[in-house]
Amino acid sequence: MPRMPSASLYSSAALAVLGDLGLRVAFGLEPVWWLAWVAPLAPAERGMAVGLAAIDDFLGPSVPQAQVERVWTGYEHHVAQLAGQGAQLIVLPEKIAVLTPAAAMAVQGRFAAAAASARVAGAGRRHRRGRPLAQPGLVDRPRWHPARDLPEAAPAPGERGVDAGTRLALVDVKGYQAGLAICKDMHFAELGLRYAHAGADLVLVPSRDFGADAVYAARLSALRGIESGFGMVRVAREGLLSVTDAHGRVLAEARSSPLPGTGVLAYLPPPGTTRTTFQTIGEGGGWLCVALAAAMLLFARADKRTQLNGAGLRARRTREPLV
Repeated sequence: MPRMPSASLYSSAALAVLGDLGLRVAFGLEPVWWLAWVAPLAPAERGMAVGLAAIDDFLGPSVPQAQVERVWTGYEHHVAQLAGQGAQLIVLPEKIAVLTPAAAMAVQGRFAAAAASARVAGAGRRHRRGRPLAQPGLVDRPRWHPARDLPEAAPAPGERGVDAGTRLALVDVKGYQAGLAICKDMHFAELGLRYAHAGADLVLVPSRDFGADAVYAARLSALRGIESGFGMVRVAREGLLSVTDAHGRVLAEARSSPLPGTGVLAYLPPPGTTRTTFQTIGEGGGWLCVALAAAMLLFARADKRTQLNGAGLRARRTREPLV
């Protein structure tokens, strides 16, 4: 009959898990994300107003032109509506369409005109057919200009043909030092830490999720902001439109939808970087938890061996067989 693990082993594992969670929460390394709720800023706490818009409909090569026009018009409507509500920055999702270079230029001109008319800045991501390089850009009046060529640092499994990026894109948006990231990039702590060290107090994340992972993707991205001390504006097709601050507070959130789509207006805190322990020690907290877990397992094993030796000694003294 196989030997069952001792109670002390289970206790050690539980203590390791609780210790890891306690350290991360205590040092601001990880939120208790399942307890998140929407908590908009009070008027006295508000900085820049930001708008988010997403339409789930994808514009592939076979989509009728009438539907293509409806989607682009829908985005223009959201830009105008959010700007009318006071948004100074508008963020759109990635993977809206597959475009030829000529079509991409036409769309860029269209959104540059919308940005100039609404007097806002905006962030999005563009693709080119045949060479799907990810290029986030900033729409600022009176024209669209890419902030930098920024291929996705961590392409999703379906994008393995895309060269991974290595450079940061940090731009000044209305006094905020805003970093640009793409979707799953913000699932990895290293990129968040690099942006923190570069001085970002806000990261804009055009995204495309898969429906079922919407909450997971949004909360995991918010974790990067908590670790590294910056706010997050994440807009996803087939996901959530969410705004979080450097402490993980959800300032605004809504689920994306097909036409006419979803628009969200939120207020960011005033610009400023929040200093965190993670910025200083990096992965040191995680490795400390690994070391503590290993020490607890070794202690449990030594304790079990001591118990067995004690039982054997008692058996020899009483001449009882050792089972």
